[in-house]
Amino acid sequence: MPTVALYGNLLVLASIGARIERRSGLRPAIVDATLPSAIEKLSALQPGFVVFDLGTPHPDPFRAFWKSRPEVQLIGVDPGEDWTLVVSGQPARALTADGLIETLTTHMEGDIR
Repeated sequence: MPTVALYGNLLVLASIGARIERRSGLRPAIVDATLPSAIEKLSALQPGFVVFDLGTPHPDPFRAFWKSRPEVQLIGVDPGEDWTLVVSGQPARALTADGLIETLTTHMEGDIR
């Protein structure tokens, strides 16, 4: 089952993770961005997707993770502003929670862990 790493604010991402788990064939794994070992945990998961909270500060190690794993789809969410940002360079429209799940399941094709 492909893994979706949820990186950032635990409260925001726990809600998203619960919806992903109920409505898709993906396995969500929450990574607390405040932990010193967060990037190591993120790397160990070998996710096909990383959904991250745009409101969480992202240190250099997160950017280094992104650059070292260009095949990973990065999707930033901002629930306060109700918008989404696909950082991987692929175009996307603004998403609701249902739209996020649709995007994740649509992009499951291919070699995703």
